[in-house]
Amino acid sequence: MKMNVLFTTLAMLSAFSALAQFPTDGLIVHYPLRDNANDASGNGHHLNNKNVTFVPGAVHDPTATHAYFSGNQSYLYYNKSAYHAIFNLQDFTISGWARVDTMPNLYGNIFEIGETTFLRFFRPSVGNRRVQGGYRFGLGLDWITHNMFVESVPFLSDWHHYVLTSRFENDMNTMTLYLDGQFYDSFIEEDTPFILYEHPDSLLHIGGRPGANTLNLRGGLLDIFYYNRVLSPQEIGQLYQYTLDGPSQTNNPHTGWSFRLWPNPSNGVLHHNLPDGLDWNICDALGRSVMSGISNSTPLDISPLPPGWYAFHTPELRMAFYRN
Repeated sequence: MKMNVLFTTLAMLSAFSALAQFPTDGLIVHYPLRDNANDASGNGHHLNNKNVTFVPGAVHDPTATHAYFSGNQSYLYYNKSAYHAIFNLQDFTISGWARVDTMPNLYGNIFEIGETTFLRFFRPSVGNRRVQGGYRFGLGLDWITHNMFVESVPFLSDWHHYVLTSRFENDMNTMTLYLDGQFYDSFIEEDTPFILYEHPDSLLHIGGRPGANTLNLRGGLLDIFYYNRVLSPQEIGQLYQYTLDGPSQTNNPHTGWSFRLWPNPSNGVLHHNLPDGLDWNICDALGRSVMSGISNSTPLDISPLPPGWYAFHTPELRMAFYRN
């Protein structure tokens, strides 16, 4: 009996890994930003919402929603009032899909941690708009900012996938930018031993920062990931493909019909587009059936399920989803 449970568990975990389609080793936060600002990594770093709406037009599905930032005191933030080492890292990976409508401000934040680590858009007074990534280090107010600028990227109104990695080794810090799954540029700082700047307010901000109008993004964000390590190029390709494939959709190669579950992650109500009369079953990560029924047009109430990953089954379909 124990051996059967073990095989079932391994099979379920393998299925989740294949369906999730993104690396989980070292994952600190994952903000899908499809209909809320919750952390889907399971680590509980949920964001607070300040004037951010969720509108249709996501990169993987024009009918799916994503987070929209108005450019005027519109941002998401993690309410953490003091320096926290889990977010201030020497080695890290930040990734996310972003779309910029216009650049009314000097900068447009994608991701920022306590003025220490950031990935954002930049509108210089001369030249084309650029992508800016960087970090700050030093003691007290004696800190230095190093930025990585890349040449013109045609990102206005178009979705693009941005990944920033940072690696500290042999007194050198290397930052690398990937654009749409491919290496784009890198920057090396090699003169001063790296000491992270421990800002007293190391809040995590997405899309802007309270009281800093020059940083407010006007546009959309989707699938923000943050890792405590440098991802390989293959893993970065996984992140890029994950949203393109659509984490809440799978296609039948014979009929062309697309099975969908939404929203994914879900707060407690799970919609689907199954035809009526199909047997369905939901299993937890141990392969145990926790819910079952027969499909109809009524959304599924999954609020009794505790947070975590689950697999939704029909006789011919299987899809992973996350319960917030």
